[in-house]
Amino acid sequence: MATDRLACTSLQFHSFVTSIAYLPLGDQMRTSFLSALAAIVLLVSIEACNKSDSGGSPNPPPSASSPRAPGVTPSPTPGSSIDFATIQTRIFIPHCYQCHSTAGGNRGGVNVETYATVKTLIPRIHNEVIVQHAMPPVEAGGPLAQDLQNLLQSWIDAGAPEKVTSTSFTE
Repeated sequence: MATDRLACTSLQFHSFVTSIAYLPLGDQMRTSFLSALAAIVLLVSIEACNKSDSGGSPNPPPSASSPRAPGVTPSPTPGSSIDFATIQTRIFIPHCYQCHSTAGGNRGGVNVETYATVKTLIPRIHNEVIVQHAMPPVEAGGPLAQDLQNLLQSWIDAGAPEKVTSTSFTE
């Protein structure tokens, strides 16, 4: 039942995104809109998964030992597990999708929308983002800020996991 609902929703979303291509928007505006829309869909999907995994409570209360301000995303501690959803939300969607997504034209033959594709590109991503600082290019707002490079490096060092079973964060 949930799979049928997901397939239906995915098809509707794909139809919606495809129809955006025909709106009278400039390329930059369309790309910005699609990037924002992808980020929203990803966040809604994560929230829905969290809600179903926790038995209906979308956000379990933080423990007394790790209080944090509302709306503040914690930074992973060194050695903690970082998953693909974190990298997708904090790096790929805001900094890469404008060129390296279906909507962005898969420039350079690179698409970072799925884990399966990204996993095959890890050596290239590491080299171009962290070693050479060539991606994202300066004209697209690059290179990545040092904290995002560190986050990406930590994820790669952890084996670039798709999902993690436990994560520890600091305030």
